[in-house]
Amino acid sequence: MLWKTILSIVLIQNVALASEIETILNDKGIRPNKTAVYAVNVHTGTPVVAYHEETQLNPASTAKNFASYCVLKELGPEYQLTTRFHTNHSMKDGTIKDLWVTGNGDPGFVSESLWVSVQNLKMQGIRTITGDIIIDGSPFDSGEYPGRQDGNERAYNALLSAAPLNFNSVALSVFPNPQGSGPAVVSAFPAIPYFSVRNQVITRGKSPTVTADAVVAGEKEEFVLSGAIPAAAKPITIYRSVARPAQMFGEALKNQLLEVGIQFSGKVRHAPVPAQTVLLYEHLSKPLSLIVRDINKYSNNFATEQLVKHLGGVKEGLPGSTTKGLKAVKQCLANAKIPMKGLHLENGSGLSYKNTATARQLVETLMEAHRDFSVYPEFTAALSIYGTDGTMRKRNFQKELLKMTRAKTGSLNGISTLAGYLQTRKGNLLAYAILMNDCKASLERTHQLQDKILARLYNE
Repeated sequence: MLWKTILSIVLIQNVALASEIETILNDKGIRPNKTAVYAVNVHTGTPVVAYHEETQLNPASTAKNFASYCVLKELGPEYQLTTRFHTNHSMKDGTIKDLWVTGNGDPGFVSESLWVSVQNLKMQGIRTITGDIIIDGSPFDSGEYPGRQDGNERAYNALLSAAPLNFNSVALSVFPNPQGSGPAVVSAFPAIPYFSVRNQVITRGKSPTVTADAVVAGEKEEFVLSGAIPAAAKPITIYRSVARPAQMFGEALKNQLLEVGIQFSGKVRHAPVPAQTVLLYEHLSKPLSLIVRDINKYSNNFATEQLVKHLGGVKEGLPGSTTKGLKAVKQCLANAKIPMKGLHLENGSGLSYKNTATARQLVETLMEAHRDFSVYPEFTAALSIYGTDGTMRKRNFQKELLKMTRAKTGSLNGISTLAGYLQTRKGNLLAYAILMNDCKASLERTHQLQDKILARLYNE
């Protein structure tokens, strides 16, 4: 029976706690032998509850805790990634030949970053580019990573690149026709000629039914928007990954150069930067602490995988790759004395059905982060706050948990996970992990069960 299983592994012989956890997990949508619950008092190191803590399970996006801790530890919270703009020779009379761009994978490089970069080029006096825009993608081995889903055009599944822009995705907006009927109004952002939108959306009906499909057509990427949007509906924005992110970067750069009056009539192409160039401008990313915050608050797969490849390039040499990055992550965890048996990471984001970890490994990583003041404040601040922000903003099943737990959530089909810190009613700080695999229950139901467990631990 589940009761006997729990009692045999609860390290503090608290019969009431074991009984209540048994009751919570006795749900028809949960498979007890595919569920793990582990919580440890951070200050004393004493386990509060240990249930299947050594069982290999899929951690889903709680795997981001491993990558987040290690990039902060290995690179430092203040670390910044660079995007460099070069040319062949020094500017003469406001003219340069080719404009080269070398990125290092800055996942936060967006249209505003590109605008700042172009303004800096203009302020240096550049007025004409006689050659081409050349994007150097060589710092990364490829745009792919293990576990990425084939045929999935959703933005969370975007291709990686050394010189990314807007998370390598496009925003497709749909507005009802102002006249109340007829074709909807559609647009793409960034608004550049490289993207075209085929509008098949009609203003009608009572609920939106808009879909978006991508087509790579010659030198452009086309998005076909179909369906309907009601006349009284709010605008809809659909995010889709782009097929050729380096080309998008170059075309967006070309568009902004022309907008500020810098003449350019060449092509956008791709090649490694030559050994001898003149650096024109270097754009610095947000500090790593803020990038990790964006990753864990909003479970950003793209940004996580960008950092994993970047870390691999830093620690193992260019080009950065997922294999090199995960090698660095595992070495970091081993250095921190995290038990490695059963840990298998196909990628860093958790977007994989082949990843496995134990609840103990997650909790030990949280414990190590807490012990290390060089990363703990930033690591903890990056976790979502229950009922307040990020992926936990709408969780409100247990009012006593409001702002009392910070955690990384995780979900894949049939998988629901949670790992973070909980301050109890008595002021104790717990590091915990709850892993649920092969679930038949809805995601909302698994969240309710996880929160019931945390509420019981809160009162412990």
